[in-house]
Amino acid sequence: MIRITGYSDDWPKRFAEIRDCLCSELVDDGVDFEVEHFGSTAVPGLAARPLLDLCVVVEDASHLPALLGGLDRLGYVYEPAQGVPGLETFRRKGPDVPFLPHKRDFSPHHLYASVRDSPDLARHLAFRDQLIHDSGDRSAYAKLKIDLAPHADAAGYVQAKTEFIQSILDRIAG
Repeated sequence: MIRITGYSDDWPKRFAEIRDCLCSELVDDGVDFEVEHFGSTAVPGLAARPLLDLCVVVEDASHLPALLGGLDRLGYVYEPAQGVPGLETFRRKGPDVPFLPHKRDFSPHHLYASVRDSPDLARHLAFRDQLIHDSGDRSAYAKLKIDLAPHADAAGYVQAKTEFIQSILDRIAG
């Protein structure tokens, strides 16, 4: 069973904590990057699984090896061919990841990496932005997720949402 909760004003703060940690801890790896917050927790007012989705975005694929090394040092395990199509996926070794000199637990999150010009990243950001700006789409998506949650496993939940997401992307692209 999937757990959906009402929007939390805490989610942007939790994202900022993780983003700021990544930015300060990876600065010496020589990679220029940004961290995007996407997924339902990035949309104010949207019900969501209480799990943040973050993507470390680099300008060029040649920067990914250095980024992978830095993320490994912080306790993220690279899992190629897992998770979200078109995005590099990472698993946390524990709740205190990213590792810091002073141990602490961070909000549950998924971490991805991508190059800036990735069409898959563009799709995720376009969908996020559409939900932020269109209350009708946001409400319809929330209803779909709430209706699906009690009846679907994780894979079924994602598959059922994919059709809705694609219909929105097709409409805004058209």
